[in-house]
Amino acid sequence: MTDNFQCDETARLFSRLNLADSTMSAYKIAIQKFERWWFAEDDRTITEVPSTGIESYLNYLVRDEGYADKTVLKHKQALSTLYDVAESKGGERPRGVDQPIPNIDENPVKSVNNANIGDHGISSENTRKTTSDNAENVIYLSREETRKLRESVPAPKLRNRLLLKILIQTGARRNEVSTLKKSDILREKNTLWLEDSKTGEGRKVPYNDLSPELDAWLDKHREKYLNSESDFLFVGERSEQLSTYRVGDVVVEAAENAGIQEALYTDARGREINRVTAHALRHTFAIRALDAGLPIHVLKELMGHSDIDTTETYLQITQDDAVDKYHEKDVTFT
Repeated sequence: MTDNFQCDETARLFSRLNLADSTMSAYKIAIQKFERWWFAEDDRTITEVPSTGIESYLNYLVRDEGYADKTVLKHKQALSTLYDVAESKGGERPRGVDQPIPNIDENPVKSVNNANIGDHGISSENTRKTTSDNAENVIYLSREETRKLRESVPAPKLRNRLLLKILIQTGARRNEVSTLKKSDILREKNTLWLEDSKTGEGRKVPYNDLSPELDAWLDKHREKYLNSESDFLFVGERSEQLSTYRVGDVVVEAAENAGIQEALYTDARGREINRVTAHALRHTFAIRALDAGLPIHVLKELMGHSDIDTTETYLQITQDDAVDKYHEKDVTFT
């Protein structure tokens, strides 16, 4: 690892950037975050990342990290600037440097279409969405829908009810639930430690009540699995760890069983985008927390947001709901 980069190629490319100190600092953080995600996903070097890899990463920032459009675009720009060096100066050997600048034929970021990022695309900086616009795209469930969801989980029911409870009560991302370990659960304090497997960033979050599922799973049912010796909280019949995709599938299947699932639209790749997903449960947690009076800055920390603008999207929704409820009650002052 060189200069806190995981890859020597990255360090050599970054060293050729000539930007203001504040920009260099911000770009370094963004590029390091991408490195952590990429090497958790793939063993190819930084100069071998295809445009589809960049697109997947930006989608991760939107769907799993909950980043606002402007933040995603900043990360995209940082990566594009890095790859511009490899495209325009690759192969050169600066004076006093042992190795040449890593070379690529084409900057992979340039091929990424913003329309393919997130569920509705991301806006350019000149036409970026406002907090109100972003709020319109947030899908969350009513209390009745979350009840139906818990009652309609696919088998094994006890494990999957616990999985849903954790998603709803903590706002955890899919990959954070997938990598949750038994040792991350502090039952006596009603807290757990969530860690993003792709970035290595973690946080402590409280939960309301995971009984009786948590105790029954840990103390009785989990030990019946062949992979019960695994450190991971959620194991499968043939796996030591539930994959991120399986965590998402449990939610989608439960919603279908409950009769509350629907396809919102088909994206640019022809994929059907469902209304009820694990990310919708993350939104649901945020809305319920604000409804209960949790301060916005506290919610930001619990959700692991790096940008308060992302969290404020939920505040706009609760404010709109408050106005609707006011009018529904026909409040008068005469």
